[in-house]
Amino acid sequence: MIKVEYSYLVNSPVEFVFAYIGNPINDQYWQESCHGVELDEPGEAVGEGTRYHIQFQFLGRAMPFTAAVTEYEPFQAYAYETLSGPMQYKGTYRFTRIGNSTQIDWTFAAEPGGFFGIIPRTLLKKVLAKQVEGDIGRLMQILGARRAVSNG
Repeated sequence: MIKVEYSYLVNSPVEFVFAYIGNPINDQYWQESCHGVELDEPGEAVGEGTRYHIQFQFLGRAMPFTAAVTEYEPFQAYAYETLSGPMQYKGTYRFTRIGNSTQIDWTFAAEPGGFFGIIPRTLLKKVLAKQVEGDIGRLMQILGARRAVSNG
């Protein structure tokens, strides 16, 4: 299992931050490797149990997944996991109000199995961490972040 953890402070209210991150449609706007997202039920409010299809491109490989929201507590927590696809992954965001800012604690775990062949897991983790750090930078530009700290 490859696991990364990040914490960062966003200079925006938790209501705004949660509304943006807690909608998987927005992944395609801030995650460089995400090349499209479609909800199973377009137009319906996102919540626990929402299913969606998400397309990634990572290390030159197309990776289509079906995923679901597994936890949805407004302004507190948002979690997701894959239901099908070339590998298993899951993630959780925790949100903490700090004045008019929001502390985000994000954990991500993936089990690549044999999808990437003989590429060592340590190299996969390094490439994933670099990708995530770039994604966090884009997210911070969108949400008005103040600083980012990697714990990964």
